[in-house]
Amino acid sequence: DEEKAIEKKRHMGDTKHFCPVILKENFILCPGSYDNGAKYRDKYYYFSTPENRDKFLENPEVYVSHNEPLKVPPLRVCLLGSHGSGKTICARWLANKLGIFHIQFEERLQELIMLKTGVRVGPETEEDDEEETAAMQEMGGSPASIPENATEMDITSEEGKQSPERKELQLTDEEEAIKANLIENEALPPEVLDGIVSEWWTKEPFRSTGFILDGFPRTADEAMYLAERGLCPDIVVYLEVEEDDISDRILPKLLQKWQEKQNQKKEKKQQMKEQKAKMREDLILKRRTELLAMQAKRKQNAPARLESEVPDEDEDDEEDDIEAVLEEEFPKEEDEVEEEEEEQESEAIERLKLEIAEKFETDLINIQTVQEEFDKISIPQVTIGSKRKPRIVCYQLYKKLKDLVEDRESLFEKCYPISVSLARKMIALSYKHPSNFGEWDPIKLSEGEAIKSYQSPDTPTFPVIHRNSIYFFVSKENRDKFMKNPIKYIRQPKPKPTMPVKIAIVGPPKSGKTTVAKKFASVYGLKRLSMGDAIRMILNDQPDTELALMLKWHLHKGLTAPDELAIQALDIALMDTVCNTAGFVIDGYPVTRKQVNILEYMKIIPVKMFEMQIDAKEVFRRAVLDKQSPDRPPYPIHDSSQILAIKNSCYKTQIEEIRAYYEEQHQNWYVIDASHSKWWNWDKVLQETQMITKQIQLYLERIRQEPEASKPPVSVEEYKNIEDFKGEVKTDSELKVIRGKPEFEIDVFDTDMQNREEERPSEFKAEILQLPFVTVTSNKPVPEETTAEVTVQVKIENEESEIALQLPASKQTSSDISIVSSEENKLSQNTCLLESASEKLEHASAADISIATQVDGTLTVEAKRVEIAEVFNVHLPNPKGGKTFSEILIPCQTTEPLIPKKRAVLQNLKELPEATPTELRQLTKVKLLDKQGEDTLQELFIFLRDVTHRLVIDKHFGDFAKLADWYKVPEYETVIQQPMDLSATVSKIDLICSKALEHNPDRKAASIADLCITPQELLSRLGEFGQYCPVSLAEKGELVDCSVTPSLRFAAEFRGHYYKMAGQEELDKFLKTPELYVPPLAPHPLPLPSRLPKKLTAAEVKALFPMQAEMQGYCPVTYLEGKQRLPEKYWKQTLPHKLPPKKEPVLLTALPLTGYLEQGVATALIKAMNEVGCLKPKFPFLSVKKTALLFIAYHLKAFNPRSSDYVRKKYKRKLDRFIDNCELIPYLGTKMTKKYKEPQNRPIDFDHKLQTFLSLKGVDPATL
Repeated sequence: DEEKAIEKKRHMGDTKHFCPVILKENFILCPGSYDNGAKYRDKYYYFSTPENRDKFLENPEVYVSHNEPLKVPPLRVCLLGSHGSGKTICARWLANKLGIFHIQFEERLQELIMLKTGVRVGPETEEDDEEETAAMQEMGGSPASIPENATEMDITSEEGKQSPERKELQLTDEEEAIKANLIENEALPPEVLDGIVSEWWTKEPFRSTGFILDGFPRTADEAMYLAERGLCPDIVVYLEVEEDDISDRILPKLLQKWQEKQNQKKEKKQQMKEQKAKMREDLILKRRTELLAMQAKRKQNAPARLESEVPDEDEDDEEDDIEAVLEEEFPKEEDEVEEEEEEQESEAIERLKLEIAEKFETDLINIQTVQEEFDKISIPQVTIGSKRKPRIVCYQLYKKLKDLVEDRESLFEKCYPISVSLARKMIALSYKHPSNFGEWDPIKLSEGEAIKSYQSPDTPTFPVIHRNSIYFFVSKENRDKFMKNPIKYIRQPKPKPTMPVKIAIVGPPKSGKTTVAKKFASVYGLKRLSMGDAIRMILNDQPDTELALMLKWHLHKGLTAPDELAIQALDIALMDTVCNTAGFVIDGYPVTRKQVNILEYMKIIPVKMFEMQIDAKEVFRRAVLDKQSPDRPPYPIHDSSQILAIKNSCYKTQIEEIRAYYEEQHQNWYVIDASHSKWWNWDKVLQETQMITKQIQLYLERIRQEPEASKPPVSVEEYKNIEDFKGEVKTDSELKVIRGKPEFEIDVFDTDMQNREEERPSEFKAEILQLPFVTVTSNKPVPEETTAEVTVQVKIENEESEIALQLPASKQTSSDISIVSSEENKLSQNTCLLESASEKLEHASAADISIATQVDGTLTVEAKRVEIAEVFNVHLPNPKGGKTFSEILIPCQTTEPLIPKKRAVLQNLKELPEATPTELRQLTKVKLLDKQGEDTLQELFIFLRDVTHRLVIDKHFGDFAKLADWYKVPEYETVIQQPMDLSATVSKIDLICSKALEHNPDRKAASIADLCITPQELLSRLGEFGQYCPVSLAEKGELVDCSVTPSLRFAAEFRGHYYKMAGQEELDKFLKTPELYVPPLAPHPLPLPSRLPKKLTAAEVKALFPMQAEMQGYCPVTYLEGKQRLPEKYWKQTLPHKLPPKKEPVLLTALPLTGYLEQGVATALIKAMNEVGCLKPKFPFLSVKKTALLFIAYHLKAFNPRSSDYVRKKYKRKLDRFIDNCELIPYLGTKMTKKYKEPQNRPIDFDHKLQTFLSLKGVDPATL
């Protein structure tokens, strides 16, 4: 045990305890030995032989992994067992289940030998051949078989016909060895096994697929052969079975085969007998003809007889002589005594049993020797009992191999459990890194857990090191499960961002809501908040606040806290960090409609409201049990029956209104039948909470906000006196100027502005100044140490200034130069950022990015290496133009200081002069057309301005405002040289939008079910189709109104708008490709509101009077579909002579007997007869018919609804006793064995049930 513990702590190599040499060379998992170990890079490696260890030590880099883990070979299983244990059935089923090959060793040998012989070889076939040979010899060796006049040529020709096949059959040494093994069980030499067995480990397709080897190895020599050749299976499975079970399985088949052989023998003997008789008759006929011919010849040659002799007597004597000669030559064969020679059935059964026992003993001994050999080479072995049904044995076999199959990809993965303190220290020192799952349990995550488990110093955590990461688990079971197959769990997606769980549980007293809330707090760390907890927290933690003082005032007077103050306390309690991170559970609140209104006002809306439903009887029953509980607190509790009745009554009166509100407004109400156990209630609430949490996480994942369009990195800190700067910025044709939305800054001039020539108000006045900026980028990477020298000459108010700037390079997105003037009339550098456009180009020198600027009334900026893009000329406004521009946007009155309220009342408003009326000009036709054209262009300009404004500021269209990436859009340079006019743009707008949407995969639609969206919010954010299904409109051209149901189960959000679908199929299509169903790619727009159909009520139809219905009130749908009503087809008809009876109520007692029985007892009889058919009872010492009648009688009595409870219970007990007595026969039939068993070896209740069975003889069941 100490050695095993030491081995577990050792840092094993990449192949663990398997030999790396055999794995690399042969792709076989061969266990290594501790004696043949080696250490390389502080890791231990085990080898199967010293030779393999020497190979490893010579060149270890060949046999270890480098950049990726080693590949694991497929599964290879050896399935062994005695003859008749079910190996073949289980192996074939398991091979189909796992998708690997099934190899039956003896069948493979038969295939190899049948290629030459054409027939199967074995003891049974040899016996059949011997019997056929004996029969042929008996047919051919009898005297009657060969006529006397047969020539030697005939005999040799007959022999020649039988010998060609035998003469042609010449077996090789390998085939002779296989034949000897099949017939006489002689061992196969290693040379023969090399050609048969080794290819299953080394050649395709077995090498890469795996196999189940059925029936090999059979002996210790064959097991030693596998060990010597390094052909090791991954596991060896033994099917264990007893001799009696083998006999029961095989004996019937063998006996049936013996009977078939006996019948064949009888048929063959009868055929032989008939054939011999036919041959004898033919020979006798031939011989008689010869004798008669000889007699006639003799008569002709003999002298004439005397006339005194009687001719008849002589003729009779001659005939008798012929018959005597024939009988002498062809004597009759005596009937053989077949009964003495033939084997009787009883003798055959004994012989077969003896053969089965001998074969079983031989197989058992061989299996034991094979087990010993596999133990020597450390091959894992499993034993499974196979005496049960084959399907059960197959299931047990798969269950044993399931872990080996599922965990196969992680066979070479190594995991090390460590303590929590060591894990924290490793992460802090960066020796190991936290996994992608963070503190999440990967096992819980794979099981669908959406809420992170609560971790605290009190809750145990079990960390594990795998590769360079540390994983944390909530239990040892999960840790061990992960260590078996870490690859399976690290491949799963990363956990979604943790969402705080916000739920509320309401219900009558004793319904279990507090138990469920406490369970959430203990397992997941949620904050459990009842209204009492929230108030106590305010009184304890914030005693000096106004809210606490008001609560104390009410409580000290013996009053209940008002709902307004209580919900304020709840709102403050919800500001806790735990509530905002893990979540909260509101226990037992709200319970009135007023509380719901206040919660809505305070924006406290639980994601899910759980109602625990329970009847009053269960409430009182649980209250009684709680009073008897030893965990009851010592202080008195208000749980008397009177108080519980009042609480339950108040709850029932208020809950209906609360339920209706949440179902209508938020659709987050969920009812749970709390009459079940507390564990069932907990599982139900947890399951629904997990589901809604996943829904929210999926929604946030699909509707994730993109980063806003990057703004120019120009930062201006000082704008004072900028109005004196005059100049114009011109750019070279090669310069790339990135112009975003013009930025305006408001600055306040100082008091020196009052001394200027222009008249200014005494108060401060603000102006809006637009600052130009130029962006310069380089096509080549710039080294970090590179600097560019910029010389700038500026002439302002006849004063020239010159400054040289050293512009360092930095890793930013662009290079922006902002030129402004300061109070000292000097040029200041605000931002200068240079970045490389491609990392693949060579480095550039400082001269490649030098910038020279000269100002001669105009500022010119040049660059040598820049990207080709659009060019803008930016004109700086002069002071007068800037002042005029600012007066248009911001009236000067808004910049004046505010007047105090007291003075504003006394101050008169400024009266504006009346506008002089202007005469209307008479426009000519040409001018009128020009005016219409100008109006149209103005409308188009406004429309384009709104569209571009939306493209710029709306986050949903952020991709339209982004610059094109040359690597993602290589054809950009070609396309930009051919700009499109307005008509081309409009004609290709759909293509442009579709291409833009294709390059924007982050835009996804998400379901909004169970997100507590109110009807008002839904209406405010409905998309272009309103409450009509866009999928049905696009695919079928149908207007499906989804407003008939307020449910949001089939609703989705896309690009900030809500869309409702007709069903789940339409929702799935919309979530998959939402762009196809909304503008601009939607094929059918929604008709105008005036053309939309609308349902009318009867009152609305009457209000439309005198307007008449179209088509005279006939159904247009029925008419269009061809199902219009045609009265001429139905008007001329006659009734039959015999009419059906009128529907009138008939008393049950007035029905005939069959009808009375059908209406009265048919259901009860059907149930009773169904029970009889399913149970099939048989009472001891009674017939089946009488047993069935008694069962039906008991069943009718036991379930008669008109009987009293006492009578029904009485006959139910009698029915149960009757069924128990009927089950004695099948029980004794299964437990009673053929052989005698001692009392201590029998089942415990066997003797009692046997005595009960015998005591029922002659007893009337009705008296029991």
